[in-house]
Amino acid sequence: MATRADDQQTRNFAKVVPTNTYGQRFWAGASDLIGRKTRALVGTLPGLGFLRAGSGTPRLQTLTSKSEFMASWFKQPYGTPDKPSSIEEMPWDYIERYQAEIPFFGLREYWYPALESHSTNNEHKAVRLLGDNLVLFRDKDGSPCALENRCPHRSALLTLGEVNVWEVGTITCRYHGMTFNKHGDCVAFLSDGPDSPACGKVKATSYPAEEVGGIIWVYMGVADPKPFLESMPHAREVMHEGVRVRHRVTVPYSHLNQLDNTVDITHVGCLHRTCYLFGDQKMGGGIAYEELPGNGIHAHLRETGGHGGSKAIDEIRWFMPNLVHHGEEFMDGGVHGLWFWFVPNDAGSFTGWLIGSINERKVGKARAKMISAILGRALTSDSLPGMACFMGGDAPMQMSQGRIVRWDQEQLARTDRAVLKVRSMLKAAYKEEQALRVAKGSIHWRTVLHEPAIRPLELVDARMTRSTMPAKVVAKERVAPDIWSFVLEADERAFVPADAGSHIDVKLRSGLVRQYSLVREPRNGTYEIAVLREERGRGGSKELCDSVAVGDTLEISAPRNNFPLDQGRAHYLLVGGGIGLTPLLAMARSLHEQDRKFDFHICARTPEVLPFRVEIEHSAWADRVHVHYTGGNAPGRLDLPALLRATAPETQVYICGPKRMLAIADETTRDWRAGRMRTERFTPGDVVAAPEDQGSFDVVTARSGKRFQVAPDVSLLDALEQNGIVVDSACHEGTCGTCVTPVLSGELVHRDSCLYDDERESGKLMAICVSRAKPGTELVLDV
Repeated sequence: MATRADDQQTRNFAKVVPTNTYGQRFWAGASDLIGRKTRALVGTLPGLGFLRAGSGTPRLQTLTSKSEFMASWFKQPYGTPDKPSSIEEMPWDYIERYQAEIPFFGLREYWYPALESHSTNNEHKAVRLLGDNLVLFRDKDGSPCALENRCPHRSALLTLGEVNVWEVGTITCRYHGMTFNKHGDCVAFLSDGPDSPACGKVKATSYPAEEVGGIIWVYMGVADPKPFLESMPHAREVMHEGVRVRHRVTVPYSHLNQLDNTVDITHVGCLHRTCYLFGDQKMGGGIAYEELPGNGIHAHLRETGGHGGSKAIDEIRWFMPNLVHHGEEFMDGGVHGLWFWFVPNDAGSFTGWLIGSINERKVGKARAKMISAILGRALTSDSLPGMACFMGGDAPMQMSQGRIVRWDQEQLARTDRAVLKVRSMLKAAYKEEQALRVAKGSIHWRTVLHEPAIRPLELVDARMTRSTMPAKVVAKERVAPDIWSFVLEADERAFVPADAGSHIDVKLRSGLVRQYSLVREPRNGTYEIAVLREERGRGGSKELCDSVAVGDTLEISAPRNNFPLDQGRAHYLLVGGGIGLTPLLAMARSLHEQDRKFDFHICARTPEVLPFRVEIEHSAWADRVHVHYTGGNAPGRLDLPALLRATAPETQVYICGPKRMLAIADETTRDWRAGRMRTERFTPGDVVAAPEDQGSFDVVTARSGKRFQVAPDVSLLDALEQNGIVVDSACHEGTCGTCVTPVLSGELVHRDSCLYDDERESGKLMAICVSRAKPGTELVLDV
């Protein structure tokens, strides 16, 4: 039942924010302003001071957009009480905490507008997109080309170079004259002479580029893209022939700030109350949404209609990666299609593009040009009363939220349902992109967590997975008689997060390269590994444990994961022994943090030799741990076959330990479905090479178009390198998975310990450091 207080609240609401027209609101605000200014001015005259009386007394005011005030605030420098410096600072702690969950740089598997066509003809142009520095130029046929703005020789900016020196459609670095075509291939190295071996081998990173509708578009992902017009929602409407709309503005805050604004229709009647485009908008109405084909949502007022006039909106259509689409319903049917697209430059700024086509046939040429001008003024104007909807409305409001809006410090309301939906869609798409980039051997990001004023955030090039980065030993601890723990602090600009099950390569001073699993998911720029010192090993573990001290610097690779933790299983069984505990410890921590059900069985000879024993016993998941001591007549010895046979079909099993443990597990689970049990080996499996499988065979490399023969005493990996095809490798024993290569056809002889049975049976992958093809046959590799 409505109360008197409810009635009073309703009357106040109607009085403060009446549903009326833009004209009525504009003149009400103007009349109030004129009245106050007039009274203040006239009140200075003799005998009329009473008109100024009470001017300092609090009184009711009319709610307007005050676009001039807002635009003026937007242009003010930081560092005043009205505009504190704190909102200019990058929230590095927040970025670090959520960088694996939130796409601070934007989604990458999309086309993005980079430049208007007239911006580059016989010159090159620098562009920053999604944290990448790009250089754009034109090929000899006039088509656009996009390369990373970095010469791979010595990392100088290509924009300091010259285009069309070697031939039309190339760009030459001015430092040493290394020259690249549109594909990034080195076609000349002027400083090294006409016979430089760099030609055809050195390669700059290239990006797909297209020119459509007077705009150069660049694809930022690693997948093979569809043509622009076929991949973006409503592209043909927006690029329809007509009077073009092409406006853009760059602002110093995150695209995520704008993301929330795009589907938030409830702010329109408040912030844009006296903005020309939306000045008839009612206040309130509730929010609802439905998902749309093409990765979008249709957000709308629950109670549509009832506005003061036609300058209002009931609905909005948002699509990934982060754009708003308006169709024929906009501007009284005057547009074919319109995008307002929010393109990240980096984590703390974006460029807003207004792209569209006006229906000249319907509204006439003169009105079409007027509509285009109005839309441009609404985006870029910072002073024209009633027109500064963005620079005098959305932009200053979002700037006031900080460089990156903090999703972890909000108190959201029922008006934010569509906001929460697009956030979740963006996060889910980002997670899928990460998986794709991992599968293709690419890295997602590089974050700088120290000295942010000196080094900005930048994206890591995909090839970082094939190189090393410096890492300082910041801690070394003996965690068992023969096992040492090392904490390695990676270079700030190259640190890459990783999931449980990952490992890194460590390059020692002697040149040896060894792989070590991560003990925990890396955080705060550090990786932790555990190393078993083997007196009769191959020398790597002895060198690391005996010669490396705190303060030393090692070269390490970015993390790779050949032992990933599957998500969404009902239950997990972890079984580890000895140094094999290391990847499973990371998994146990991850599963506990996710509140997943698991049991962790640990085998050790005695309590004294169990690595990380104290930490395990005092962990939050200690109740999930079952320790089995095998020394002497220990009563707790693990019956692994019985444990595995008692495991429910829906349980995912992970085992890492000595050869005998893995051999028992393989024998017990021989009849299990593929993938139900996963193992990781620290030493090669016992693979016996049959003499009849050691002969020569032919190799065809599909991508590079080469054919050669592999001799009986030469590995496939070495043969590829001898023919100019370099494939990443590390262990050379078939255990780490670094060199696993796609196979298109051939009869394979697998001798590795890193592939799963189903992967071997598929015939589509092989570890080329140890595996071969049947003698006398032809092997076709996808390299």
